[in-house]
Amino acid sequence: MKKFSGILCALLLGLLTAGVAGAATFTYPGTPVAIPEGDYLYADIVVTDSGTVTDVNVCVDVTHTCISDLDIYLAHWESESSTGKYVQLFNEYGGAEDNLTGVTFDDEAATYIDSGTPPYGPGSFKPVSTFDSYTDSNLLSSFDGNSIAGTWSLVIWDNYTEDTGTLNAFSFTTNGETPPCNAVPIPGAFWLLGSGIIGLVGISRKSSS
Repeated sequence: MKKFSGILCALLLGLLTAGVAGAATFTYPGTPVAIPEGDYLYADIVVTDSGTVTDVNVCVDVTHTCISDLDIYLAHWESESSTGKYVQLFNEYGGAEDNLTGVTFDDEAATYIDSGTPPYGPGSFKPVSTFDSYTDSNLLSSFDGNSIAGTWSLVIWDNYTEDTGTLNAFSFTTNGETPPCNAVPIPGAFWLLGSGIIGLVGISRKSSS
């Protein structure tokens, strides 16, 4: 029984470590946050992992009563760098439609977001086909080769003041995987750890009875 308990502990520790070290999926922590009307929202994820970006994909979940009010960007400042790079994802599309529900931005998607038909999502789209002159690119591949480390921000600009919105979730991957649109930093790992601890307590009690 002790040998089995040791194996289970090692397995759970491995799962937890795999979720933290060398991660390629990063999720905005905390509860949904209001998008300020007529202003910018910066949703920051600070990454300390080492490694190099190979393929960024971004998932965004936004509740808003008029999504054509919104410009959305992904920005990255490498560690100890004051110069950031901005990629435009969304540019005031959708008319009076509501919400971006589980929308994944992926350079390899079949359709540009501005060619899609609202309401948008769940689903995958290329970022905008054209981008603002003060933005660096509309291609997520422009991050390829950069360091993963640094501050990554989902930047939302709400152009008007008559409609309201909320950022529900934001996550991104750096290795081409599809990011989850949820607020769980390490999906399942903590649940598994808790279940393992409960199981171990039960085993311990059983073996001592």
